[in-house]
Amino acid sequence: MEANIIEGSTTKKDKQKEVYIDLGKAEGAFEGLHMYVYQVKKIAGREAKSQIGKLKIEAVEGDDISRCKVQSGGKDIKACLEAGEQLVVMSRDM
Repeated sequence: MEANIIEGSTTKKDKQKEVYIDLGKAEGAFEGLHMYVYQVKKIAGREAKSQIGKLKIEAVEGDDISRCKVQSGGKDIKACLEAGEQLVVMSRDM
């Protein structure tokens, strides 16, 4: 499964603690699903992804939205969100 971080939720100091992603019931998301967070950059017309953190779905809020707890990379995720950079989330429990 693949999704995007659509909004930051709670923060603590300089770290992102929770985020919302555009993945929900309609795509088969479930509470407890672990996901990797990738920063996406364009290099020579191609997408380059680098892993910056991990998430866990805490609550599936609707057909296309879930709230996730940031398990690692909170500092990098917060910096990317503030800079308006694209962050892609991919499941790892499959």
